[in-house]
Amino acid sequence: MFIGISTSGKSASILNALSASRNIGLSTVLLTGMGNDYSEVDHIVTAQAFTTAYIQEFHIFVIHCLCRIVEEQLKQ
Repeated sequence: MFIGISTSGKSASILNALSASRNIGLSTVLLTGMGNDYSEVDHIVTAQAFTTAYIQEFHIFVIHCLCRIVEEQLKQ
């Protein structure tokens, strides 16, 4: 799985990495903000904000949630 993080959803390096990841068979996730129309991704998690700071805080929250899920799975 590849998780790309782009506040605007328009970062060329992240979009290229998402595309390359899909080409080698990885599942892809994009964490982004409002106004993104990128469709070449398996899953998109959109912060319901346009303000960079709010978007980034939401991304931090999502990443913490993912870490918690992984930690719980590793305990089993």
